[in-house]
Amino acid sequence: MTPTEAMELVARLRHGYAGEATPEQAADAIEALARQLAEGPKVRVLEWEHISKTDTWQAESAFGEYAVGFDDGWWAQLDGPIYWDWEPPEDPRSYLGPEAAKAAAEADHRARVLAMLEGQA
Repeated sequence: MTPTEAMELVARLRHGYAGEATPEQAADAIEALARQLAEGPKVRVLEWEHISKTDTWQAESAFGEYAVGFDDGWWAQLDGPIYWDWEPPEDPRSYLGPEAAKAAAEADHRARVLAMLEGQA
């Protein structure tokens, strides 16, 4: 049962229009809504494209372009109306790999989206 179907069933139950809904279906609907509320909003992950010419990865977002690359160490940045950058917390020349830089960019992106949804941006 999708969250939309669950909400429709709960609305029918509230108005006495359960129709053919069984108590189990009603319980499923309530559980589906509870799960959705517990999980919070889903933020779409960035879609990374490898740019072989520069050996970087780029991902477009509503905030600008995220990029990941290696210049004497892995880095990530957001370039657009808002600027953000990341380097490994230890020696920037350490080899944490592009996945660590992408994870940092994903975390920044998620935080920005959630802040906007909560009205904090």
